[in-house]
Amino acid sequence: MEHNEVFRERVPHSEPGYPFRINCGNPLASNHWHDELEWIYIMSGMLQLHINGVEYRGQENDIFVVNRNEIHGISRTTPDVEFYVFVFDLNMLSFADDDLSQKQFIQPLLDGSIRFFNKPESTYLMRAVFNRVFSYNVEKQPGYMLATKAALLEFISLMIANGQYSTEQIELQDEMRIALVKRIALYISNHIGEKITLEEISARFNMAPKYFCRFFKKNFKMTLIEYVNCKKVEQAVSLIGQGKDSITEIAISCGFSNTSYFTRIFKKVTGYTPSQYKFVMGQSADLTP
Repeated sequence: MEHNEVFRERVPHSEPGYPFRINCGNPLASNHWHDELEWIYIMSGMLQLHINGVEYRGQENDIFVVNRNEIHGISRTTPDVEFYVFVFDLNMLSFADDDLSQKQFIQPLLDGSIRFFNKPESTYLMRAVFNRVFSYNVEKQPGYMLATKAALLEFISLMIANGQYSTEQIELQDEMRIALVKRIALYISNHIGEKITLEEISARFNMAPKYFCRFFKKNFKMTLIEYVNCKKVEQAVSLIGQGKDSITEIAISCGFSNTSYFTRIFKKVTGYTPSQYKFVMGQSADLTP
């Protein structure tokens, strides 16, 4: 039985009392969604991501904005890509008094009546805000949380001033498609330890296998097998980070029949072998705020 109404990203995004987190360029991100806003800034290299079924290609200095509860993921990167991601609860920017800024902008962002463009025009001022926020949360000088809140509000004001938002509501047909994509993602997540066949999952969602394949590829930007393998590799990355199990044990626990096949799939998804990935992640761990 599906234990969640919707499958949301399970990685914790913040520390208690400070609902803001920086993720430094983890290229593993299959379809997921969450209540928080997510802002992505690419410093170098290229990546390919999709938001609510629309595919985007990002390069140096590009900025992407993922609104609350939008399905998104990163499907491909170049080896030299460097980017960081801000994930935060919009409520942290709400005002205690219900002033005009709260009524006209913050509350509409919270209830979805205002949505930012997913790929806004990247300006020098916007990139400067990203760099300041990153520095605040690395250095953690007294008052850095307050400085972060002020900078996030500044970024929102720049988006509003530049007209990088929409008040148009999502059409019913798109809402139904997005809801179906979330149900499929939830089902796969809850059964990732089992063998998932095309015949079984297409019947589960009342589709012919050929139509399910077309629908899945269009909305997930990869085939069913590729997506399932990507989810298994994400699980493996988490286990590698814990440092408790051997590569062979991790391969078996993630549903791979042998380590050579696991290594081949892992490298296809991440660009590294499991051993290389463990080394690289260990080298970069000290850079994460």
